[in-house]
Amino acid sequence: LALGLVLAALCGALVQKRLWLASRILGAPSPVELLGRYYSSTGLRVLLLILVVLFALPVAASAAARWTFTRSHIAATPAAEAAPSASTLRDLAYGPDPHQRVDVYLPSNPVHAPTLVYVHGGGWQGGDKASPAGIDAKRRRWNARGAIVVSVDYRRVPAIDPVEQARDVGRALAWAQARVAQAGGDPDDFVLIGHSAGAHLVALLAAAPELQRETGARPWRATVLLDSAAVDVVATMQAPPDRPMFAQAFGNDPAFWQAASPRHRLKAPTAPILAVCAETRPDACPRNRDFLARAADFGTRTRLLPVALDHGAINRRLGEDNAYTRTVEAFLRDAGVRLDRDDAAGETQPAPPGIAARP
Repeated sequence: LALGLVLAALCGALVQKRLWLASRILGAPSPVELLGRYYSSTGLRVLLLILVVLFALPVAASAAARWTFTRSHIAATPAAEAAPSASTLRDLAYGPDPHQRVDVYLPSNPVHAPTLVYVHGGGWQGGDKASPAGIDAKRRRWNARGAIVVSVDYRRVPAIDPVEQARDVGRALAWAQARVAQAGGDPDDFVLIGHSAGAHLVALLAAAPELQRETGARPWRATVLLDSAAVDVVATMQAPPDRPMFAQAFGNDPAFWQAASPRHRLKAPTAPILAVCAETRPDACPRNRDFLARAADFGTRTRLLPVALDHGAINRRLGEDNAYTRTVEAFLRDAGVRLDRDDAAGETQPAPPGIAARP
């Protein structure tokens, strides 16, 4: 708008000067003098202001359109330049249901950036993709290292079952893979990270290539599982659970337990898998170790990372500057993920006790 006003004023001054020179040469009154005979000085000012506004509005509208497009480029299908500075795009739809939404956290000036896709937990019935405990440290850390972070929401039990929830994760992944290049990302440089129930869904998608094909998801570089208790659903359901959420999620049909079990769906190599487990939970590390052993039998590169953190802290502290986060990042780099600005933030916090990786 300011540019339009300046241009309009300059054009008006130039036109008035030329008309004034012409009137002097022809010996006739100037156009302003002629207007002054019929209009008061106030009326003339109003007329000139209207002309200026009419000239400025198209310029302002064009600038506003360009700004709007920059903010929403990742949700559009045409190619666009990357956003010049860090920004957050919330509640972008990858499906028609209100829960089929993602938040996208863009770094400043991404160029062939990796994308880390985070899937929250919540017992298959709840959770929040925007929970500060789940996403804040991750998006701050990895945006600072030049990575795009996508936080996924999905439909809930009992409206759908966990297998369909895994399909939602696949749909969100496919949606991001199809659009991330518009934001400066590399569609071939993706990581899937899930916590708790979200880790089960990520593991199930990784273990079942047919779910990937059904949803259009392309291969990704690495999978990170944060303290899942359901990588072997059959074993989980055969041992009496200490919470009703397992029964509510998986029901009482053994055939469905196998269909929803990452361990039982796993029949081929996958992208490298890192499984983080809480040492204080009796079944978490043994179940994840068994799942990784099965994956390794098919040729998948795996690592188990037991940590002296509780279930919530495993999620919350990933992304903080500590040995745990750096161990996860080292695994991702070994898998080919490009964290170009690694260690940019410096070591500002001591590693928590017991956080180092164990064999």
